Amino acid sequence: MWDFQSLPWARLQQLETQKDKIKMLLGPLSLITIILILDYCYVVPADDSMFSHSLLTLVTTGCLLMTTYSVYKYIQCDSEIHKLRNNDLVSEQKRRNIEKSKELLKRAGINSSQKIPKSTMNMHENYRPSYPIYESNRPNYPIHENYTNSPSQPLKLNIKPFDYVDDVAEEFMRSKGLDKNIRKWMQNVKLWYSKQFLPLILENYETNLKNLNSLLRESTRDKDRPWIYAGTFDDESISVSYEESMYFRRASMKDVQELAIEKGCNYAEDLEKANSRSLRNQGPEYQQAMMRVNFVNLIKQRMLFEKYFDIPGYNCKGYIIQRLRALGKSTCLSEYTSNSGGFYRADVWTAKKPTDSHLLSHVFFCLLNNGNNPTFTPDKDFFADIIINYPRMIPNEDHPHKVWFYQKNPESALEPHFEIVSGREVWPAFKGNDNLFCAIALFLHHVKTKSQGYFLHMNCSELLELIA
Repeated sequence: MWDFQSLPWARLQQLETQKDKIKMLLGPLSLITIILILDYCYVVPADDSMFSHSLLTLVTTGCLLMTTYSVYKYIQCDSEIHKLRNNDLVSEQKRRNIEKSKELLKRAGINSSQKIPKSTMNMHENYRPSYPIYESNRPNYPIHENYTNSPSQPLKLNIKPFDYVDDVAEEFMRSKGLDKNIRKWMQNVKLWYSKQFLPLILENYETNLKNLNSLLRESTRDKDRPWIYAGTFDDESISVSYEESMYFRRASMKDVQELAIEKGCNYAEDLEKANSRSLRNQGPEYQQAMMRVNFVNLIKQRMLFEKYFDIPGYNCKGYIIQRLRALGKSTCLSEYTSNSGGFYRADVWTAKKPTDSHLLSHVFFCLLNNGNNPTFTPDKDFFADIIINYPRMIPNEDHPHKVWFYQKNPESALEPHFEIVSGREVWPAFKGNDNLFCAIALFLHHVKTKSQGYFLHMNCSELLELIA
């Protein structure tokens, strides 16, 4: 059994499931109760009626009690969920943050029980360090005359990676005249992710999946068992019937491709027949050609959609889909954390799952890759023209119009860090939680000012509205 005191997330999931069940029961039960009350108050039973007045009273009272009890349980669940979210889950998050801080302190070689002064202003003004100060170690800031010791500095700990002022990026933004607009652009990128990009990907993903399963069911009617695409079961939000989950054959993408060959799909010939005016709307040959063209298009689209949720080095497609849904539903990516992720089936995030920064950068790179592949050819790949991973060398060619994302720490499971390569020049992006959004804004600025609105073969006019 779960210990709900130590696993409030598990308790929250159980309460939400229970609340949904009560909600499903409460609707029809309330309707029946209202009908019985109206019947009891305004309809007089006939003498030969099957239900006597006393029996009707008993049934009405029972339904009313059941409805009242259901409402009580619903309010109780809702109240406990609210309490968990405001108390226990906050405490759980604080506990996780404390454990993470202790771990980082331990890695830095500092005991967590060591007291660190918040400020050195209250230290005795006559304090002097016991070690000598040599001329070669003198600081490069001005020193008052007759003062031979360096000023004491508070101990600074980098508890959160890159959580400090980035002077290099700030100076770069000022030199390019971007310091007044860059943060507004970063906010626009966040809004675009949560309001447009992620919802559109997931909506098209579901539509393609439903159409593919419908076509598979139609094409395998003559087989012993109908087919359903195996990837359907990776997404918990897709409703699957008991019959489909138990008796349908779960077909992989390779099985679907072999079925297309078995059905005689020849995309070029079928497309020519489908576009032929002489065959249009005339007989089964045209309809079969249209079905085969549709089948091949669905397979191509499915292979492209799978790339959005297939992050190299990770095998957790269910988590990736669920996390993208959660980020898409949050207000301006309020749940986004660059160096961690979210909960999945009451399990906490671990390094075995991609961080939010890995997720959002991957789907953006897939967008650029697909935008340069208008024929939906799954084998074509433009990722080498999109991102440079260290230690791969930055191209030494002087092409000012060319631009890449430069990932400085590709092997890090903690937090990827991106910069922009513009020709031979490296544009530094802000470090920390907003690094990805700053890099995307700089990328779009380069495309707008140096590439005439195009990235390779892709027209980026819609994306450039984010930095207008």
